[in-house]
Amino acid sequence: MNRGLLLGFVLLAALAVQPATAQDWPAKPVRFIAGSTPGSVGDVVLRILGEQFQKQTGQPWILDYRPGAGGSIAAVATAKSAPDGYTFGLINTGTLAISPYVFVKPPYDAAKDFTYVARMVQLNTVLWVRKDSPFASVKDLVEFAKANPGKLNYASTGPGAVSHLGGVLLGLRSVTTSVHVPYKSTAASSTAVLSGEADFGFESLATALGHIKGGTARALGVAGAARLTMLPDVPTLEEAGVQGVVLTSYFGAIAPAGVPRPVVERMAAVLKEALADPATVKRLEDLTFGAAWSGPDDFRALAEAEIRRWGPIIESAGVPRQ
Repeated sequence: MNRGLLLGFVLLAALAVQPATAQDWPAKPVRFIAGSTPGSVGDVVLRILGEQFQKQTGQPWILDYRPGAGGSIAAVATAKSAPDGYTFGLINTGTLAISPYVFVKPPYDAAKDFTYVARMVQLNTVLWVRKDSPFASVKDLVEFAKANPGKLNYASTGPGAVSHLGGVLLGLRSVTTSVHVPYKSTAASSTAVLSGEADFGFESLATALGHIKGGTARALGVAGAARLTMLPDVPTLEEAGVQGVVLTSYFGAIAPAGVPRPVVERMAAVLKEALADPATVKRLEDLTFGAAWSGPDDFRALAEAEIRRWGPIIESAGVPRQ
C-alpha cells in the first residue's frame, strides 16, 4: 500500500477514535488521588462530590490515599499517572503554590506536570486565641506585639504551612515581630492555642469553628476578603486595620499533563453541576466550605497567580528548604 495512503488511514482512524473516547468518557471507574487520610477534610469533600459524580456519569470515583510531605506525594503520583482521563488528583493551595518553594529540588513542576481541571471549594482561615486570652481584638494583639517585640508566639503545623505564613504576613503587614512555634500536626498546633501554650494562631475554619462556637476559643479576625456567614460578627483583618493578610485557599482537581481537552472539559462540567446542586452546597457549607467552581483556564490562571504571590513571602520568611 502507498505509504502516504497508509498514513492517511492512520490519521483518519485517530480522528475517528478521539471524539468517541471523549464522548464515551467515563467508561469505567475514575481514580482520585488524595494527599490525605480517610476522615480528613479532603476526604470528606471528595466523598460528597463523588456521590454527585456517580449520579451524573454512572461511574464511581475510587479514592487513592497518598498522605505525606504536605501533599507532594499525592501530587507526584498524579503527575506520573497515565494521561488517559481516568486518574485525577486533589490539590490545595499549599501543595500547589507553597511546596515548590520549600523543597531544594521540587518533586514536580506545577506549570508543566499537571492538567488543571477545576477549582472546587474554598477554605477559610481565622486568626484565633484561647477563650481567656487578654486579646479581645486584632488591635489588642497588634498593639501588644508592637510594644513587646518577640514576646508573643504563634503556632503552626510546620515551616511553610499556611498557618506559618499567616503569622509571617501578620508581622510584615503590621510591622510586628512574633516567634514562630511549629508543631507536627493540626491537632497539636490547635491544642497549643487552646491551652495557652501559644498566644495565637491561624487556623482553618473547619478546625476552629467548633471551639469558637463552644466558647473554648475566640476568633479575632477572618483572613479573607469578606466576613463569614458562620461568624458574622468577626471582622476581616483588613476591617480590623491590617491589610494584605489573605489566606483563603482552595481544593481543586488536577490530572496528569496531556489528558485530552474534551475529557477535561467534561470532568469540569460534571463538577460544576455538582457544585450547583443545593443539597451538595448545603453539605459543604455545613462543613465550613464554600462552593467555588472555576474551569480549566481560570483555575490555571489562579494557580499561577498564587505561585507568584507566595514566592516572595516564603523567601522573606526564611523558610529553610528541605
